[in-house]
Amino acid sequence: MRFPLSLVAIAIAATSVFAARTAAVGQAPPVTCNFQGVVCNFLPSGAPDPDCPKLPTSYPIANGGVTNGPGYYNNGTPCGWNVKTKKACGANLGLDTCNAESTGPGNGWPCDLDPDYPTCLGGGGGNPCGGSPSGDCSDGASPPVLATPAAAAATRLDGMALLTLPPGAENTLKALGSLRSVHVVANAAVTMRDPTTAQVPRVQSAAEYEYWEAGRAYRIRNTLDPKVGLVDIPEWAFDGRFHQMLLGSAAANSALSVHRGDERSTTVPLENPLFLALAYLSPEDADSCPGCELRLADLAYLVRLRATVAESSGRGSAMAATNDAALVVAGGRSYGEGHPATSHRLTLDASGRVVSIKQVDAAGQLLRQIDLADFRLAEGLGVELPRTVTLSKSNAGEGAPWLVIKYEIGTLEINTPIPASTYNLMSQPRVHKIWDSDLGAYVKHERVPGDAVCPKSVSPK
Repeated sequence: MRFPLSLVAIAIAATSVFAARTAAVGQAPPVTCNFQGVVCNFLPSGAPDPDCPKLPTSYPIANGGVTNGPGYYNNGTPCGWNVKTKKACGANLGLDTCNAESTGPGNGWPCDLDPDYPTCLGGGGGNPCGGSPSGDCSDGASPPVLATPAAAAATRLDGMALLTLPPGAENTLKALGSLRSVHVVANAAVTMRDPTTAQVPRVQSAAEYEYWEAGRAYRIRNTLDPKVGLVDIPEWAFDGRFHQMLLGSAAANSALSVHRGDERSTTVPLENPLFLALAYLSPEDADSCPGCELRLADLAYLVRLRATVAESSGRGSAMAATNDAALVVAGGRSYGEGHPATSHRLTLDASGRVVSIKQVDAAGQLLRQIDLADFRLAEGLGVELPRTVTLSKSNAGEGAPWLVIKYEIGTLEINTPIPASTYNLMSQPRVHKIWDSDLGAYVKHERVPGDAVCPKSVSPK
């Protein structure tokens, strides 16, 4: 139940899976979000919508479904995320069904079936397994274990080994890539409108974004109001063994989905403002690695990779100057039809700092723009980093952007110890339900007022 890396594969697989249930042209399909296949929506033709894959979790099954059958969201929320807009997608289902097709585990608590499941904090609170999904109960700093990116991300990063960067950008990459840990806190002002309907008024909201990373572990937190319309996933974490995703900011509709191994297709509504300064190096690619947000581990990998490449090997051929004196870096592939290639145009100021990054399609139409300002020397790092970062997203050919996020970075801590417990979301008080996607069962299920998460597959006590 992982999110496939290739949208082409999604379309092919989905077409074969759902061919027998395809609706006639012009007719709404009989079901959308309750299919627990690879997509959550269908086009007017009845074909699966490749832009609306399911969330990378088995949480829909926790709400009462089975892998290959109907699986309803009991709170009526959409089941997928749009790869173009990062908004939720898929049809809303009713609040009155909990789908009786779910079977749940056959015997006892999952802990009894899996000797590797965590037991370090004991039971209590309705959680038979208890504690950290990594089994590490210490408050010490995570060891600086360097990570190698997943294959799809590594392939994109490998292509940047020969890339010649402006000196300022090269220094920033080397500085950030040398860090053992980073902790970022930023305020965000979000303005957006529905990109598919120009007449819908804009929505404004304030949010906080926080990011921790050390070694192979990371955690992302945001306080974005779900009414804005982006995916409602307030927290993610990977502790080196377990990926944890908290779906839903309201306790009554919230559950933590856990599975072993990292998940690069994280559906982040707010991106890391610190790494947006190096967005042209991102491994995100519509063909091979959708949703692959840049991480500190990627930068460390890229720095090590580039260090092995001699200047005489051809570095520099991947960047060229345009008529407006901006530098062009080959990008990934857009989420437009056919996934055409994109590129990034970098604008430098008089000091050689990158102050603007424009991602454009093959026709030169703007897709997104990142403006960097308020550069300050980072203590202990020796380079100036932007503290104000503005991200704008546009539809090709349109004037005004449909999404603008202005970040103000307030906290930037580097190479400071981060307790291992930081990456453990299972023991957070706000987490009342934990769904193990690998075991296909809840390992924690506490009742809360207004509970709307289907209690199917809860193991007997």
